[in-house]
Amino acid sequence: MGEGSETAKELAALRKEIYEARTLTIRNDNLLKTFHAELKAVADRQARAERRHFVGHVAAYVVIGVLAGGGALFYTHMMVDAERAALEDRIAEAEQAQEAARLSQEQADQRIETMEAQARRALNIHRLLTSADEADRAGGLVALEKVDPAELDPFARTVLLSAEGEERRESAQKAFDEAQAHYRKGRMREAAAALDQLRHHLEALPAGWGADLRTMGDYYSGATYARLGRGPEARPFLERFIASEAPKANRAQAHVILGDVLLGAGAEEEAKKVWREGLKVDPAGRATATLRRKLGLPAAAGAAEEDGDAAPAD
Repeated sequence: MGEGSETAKELAALRKEIYEARTLTIRNDNLLKTFHAELKAVADRQARAERRHFVGHVAAYVVIGVLAGGGALFYTHMMVDAERAALEDRIAEAEQAQEAARLSQEQADQRIETMEAQARRALNIHRLLTSADEADRAGGLVALEKVDPAELDPFARTVLLSAEGEERRESAQKAFDEAQAHYRKGRMREAAAALDQLRHHLEALPAGWGADLRTMGDYYSGATYARLGRGPEARPFLERFIASEAPKANRAQAHVILGDVLLGAGAEEEAKKVWREGLKVDPAGRATATLRRKLGLPAAAGAAEEDGDAAPAD
């Protein structure tokens, strides 16, 4: 009894231990399964993380590649645009230079044509001025007056001005001789026309040339206009002649004429003043008797009365 009870206890204890061992084995197995599942889950998460990391790297490389490619493309476009703009600028500059060269050539051609035309014109005027025909020489002067001396080259200008000066000097002397002849014959209108020509030629000549011709031209202009009844026009010529260095006998005659002009304008006192000044200039000359008569003074003994409009002594 005693041994069987012990054995039963031992068997019971053994069964208990076996049961506990089995339970422990089952528990360990469950733990292992759980650990395996968790390990698998961790492995899956790690794999997913690695895939995401790889995808991220790949995406980053793709983005970087796209950005780099885009930047390179943008830079290339910028460089192309810059080169295109520079090329267009160079083309524009070349076109402008070509246009400027064309304009310069046209201007040069025009200048050459103008110079040739001016040379032909100057040659024709010189031919007229040096012609033996008086009408041709007169036409040459008219043609030369229409030419701007600045448009001529220096040589042509010098030659033409020289020819013009010679012709104008001859023409001025001729106009004066004609005016004097007309005046002495009483043809006042013809004398006035010739005096206009005289002044026209004198204006184109140097101021120092023909002082005597200019002075006597003033006398005849004043006397002629006075006899034509053009007193206001006559006065400045007579006043200038009176102030000149002409012979006193001629200046005394100019005083007679100027006094008559002033008297005709109603300036009697001024006229008498001019006549008195004439007497002072030449107290015993050809115009003395006329001046004394106009002033109401008795004639000087032995004095012969002269016409106050007479031509001056040569």
